[in-house]
Amino acid sequence: MEVVKMKISHILITALALLTLSGCQAKPDTTKLNSNLNDAISAKKYEKAEGINDSIQSLSPSNTSAKRAKVLKAIVSAQDAIRSENFSLAIEKTNDYANGSKSLERVAARLHSRATTLRKANKSLSTQLSSAKSAVQVGNGDQALNTLNQLLDSKTIKKPELKNLYIQALNLRLSINQTNNSDNTSSTTASTSGTSNQSSSIDKTDASSTTPESEPITGSDTITDAEIQQARDDIKGLGEDPTYFSNNDVRRAILKMRAAGRSHLTTSDWQ
Repeated sequence: MEVVKMKISHILITALALLTLSGCQAKPDTTKLNSNLNDAISAKKYEKAEGINDSIQSLSPSNTSAKRAKVLKAIVSAQDAIRSENFSLAIEKTNDYANGSKSLERVAARLHSRATTLRKANKSLSTQLSSAKSAVQVGNGDQALNTLNQLLDSKTIKKPELKNLYIQALNLRLSINQTNNSDNTSSTTASTSGTSNQSSSIDKTDASSTTPESEPITGSDTITDAEIQQARDDIKGLGEDPTYFSNNDVRRAILKMRAAGRSHLTTSDWQ
């Protein structure tokens, strides 16, 4: 769209110049146009200069204006191509003036050199970006990030002419970081869930360990350690191994013994 507008502007400039000259005098005098042309070139407004030069060539054809038209066309075309990041086209358009020595030819030569440098940089940076994309595809996000960080730290990729490449690299790094953050969130959630499950498991274990065997025996709080030891002696005396009896087993036996009004255990007290 921008190129179209510039072309329309070019046509209007040419037409206005012709109308002005035709309305003022019968014989064309290009003095004013030449002055405007020089001003446009000095201001580096080559699109405008191209339109004025076309007017001069239409009114007073000459080899000078014809050659100048070719150089200006090459310059404007190369500028358009560079803006579109078509560096190969810019090189092609200015190839005839790569070693130009005259004023306008030097402008074309600089554009040729600039486009050549940009094409080389674009190729190198694109290779790095492709490498980062490949690393992402095989799941190597760390390697991709390392490549992208190096790429985005480069001064070259920040050139206005390479903005599309810069945006691609920036978006890819953002995408990887978002994926990593999502993975970290999932890991945290899984860890929290695991901790919760572990806690639940512990609770269940504790609950299962709270069996009648470990629960306090009603009425056993009056039983002394001496009575428990005496009861174990009774058990041993009755031919049983007291080590197989828990303290609660002994307490229950003592309570039965008390209920029967006895001072020593019998085998019926733990059966």
